[in-house]
Formats: sequence, C-alpha cells, structure tokens
Amino acid sequence: GSRKQEAEKHLPLFLKLTKNMKSVKFVVSKSKNLPDYLFQEFTARGVPLISSPLFDICENCDLAIVASGTATLECAISKTPFITIYKTSFLSWAITQSIVKLKFASIVNILANKKIVPELLQNDYTLKNVIQNLQLLSNTDHSKTMKKKFTTIINSLGDGSSYEKAAHYIANIK
Repeated sequence: GSRKQEAEKHLPLFLKLTKNMKSVKFVVSKSKNLPDYLFQEFTARGVPLISSPLFDICENCDLAIVASGTATLECAISKTPFITIYKTSFLSWAITQSIVKLKFASIVNILANKKIVPELLQNDYTLKNVIQNLQLLSNTDHSKTMKKKFTTIINSLGDGSSYEKAAHYIANIK
C-alpha cells in the first residue's frame, strides 16, 4: 500500500513471511511517500526495497502479494500471479462492509465477476494463509491458468494500449 496506515497493518506479516520462508527471495515495493523507518527491519534482513513503478517490479517477479487497489490491476497486466491482501481497523472494515456491496476486493476479480486471484482480507490475512496461497501459486499449472485469465481481463480493457497507458499513468501518479 502507499498509505502509512496500510503499511503499518501489512508490513508486520510480510516481515514474518521473510523469516519463515528463507528459501524465497523477497523484494518490497516501497512507495516514495512512506517513511524509511517502516522498512528498517527489512533492510536489516537484506530484503531489497524498490521504489520503481509497480508494473516494472511485477514484471521481474514470479509471484506477488499485493494490497487491494489499483496495484492489483497493474500486477495482472504484467501477468504476475498474485495474492490480494488487505487489513484495516475493525471499525473501518465494518463501515466499509456496510456501505460497499461488492463480492470481491481485488479489481481483477471485480472485472472478471469471479474469483481469479485469492483474497486474504482482515482475519484471513494470516501468515499460514499467505504461505499456503504462495505455495499454491508456485505450482506452474496454477500460475499458467491465472495468467490465461489475466489475458481475458486485459483484453476486456481496450484495444491493447489503453490498459498499458492506464497502468503506467497510475504507477507514476505522485
């Protein structure tokens, strides 16, 4: 996420993940507007922080864990299999649930009107669930299927250039 509150909710579990999955090479996409102190433990563990546009980062990753929002669409456009996560305060979640009446949180799932990518929201966003979903996504057949579904989503967005322009535009908004 690009907001401090999101980072504070999401990063502790990411840190646990880097400690529990030592055979995996992690990178963290760091929004330029977030303070460096939030990421000190990652740098101490040798986890690279990258502030490049997310689209560029995703193109160089095998799998991703992405906070719900426009980043999920960028990840799909790069055809990088991913898990959507999101956690907020109980009160914010309750208010959102009472106002927003969507079946999905990920833009990709919303556009497809079906579950293409796993969504680990609120209490489902646990270390165990993230690890299980990463292991599932590391299966080549599962990743290939997800990438094919991404192609359908991408094709629904326009003539072939509008989605890329939109992703780059979104990635470069400051």
